[in-house]
Amino acid sequence: MVAKTTASAGAWKGWGMSCVGPGHLRSGLPNQDSWLLRRLPWGELAVVADGLGSRAMAHQGARAACRAALQAVAQCGSP
Repeated sequence: MVAKTTASAGAWKGWGMSCVGPGHLRSGLPNQDSWLLRRLPWGELAVVADGLGSRAMAHQGARAACRAALQAVAQCGSP
C-alpha cells in the first residue's frame, strides 16, 4: 500500500508518499510510517514519523505522533 497526498500553498506545492518495505510485505505487517502536510495561515507544516517496527501498533503510534505535532503547532499560533 502506498499512502500519498498533496498540498498546495500559493507557489509552494508539496507531496509525499510512504511505501511498505519488503520485510513488512513478507511478514504481513502494515506500513508503520506516517506523515502529513498542512497549510497553516502563517506557513506550511510537514511532519514525518517513523513507526517503531519492533512494537505492536507502531503504525498507530506514528499517525498519533503526526496528529500531535499538528495539534501542538496549531495551539501555539503563528511564530
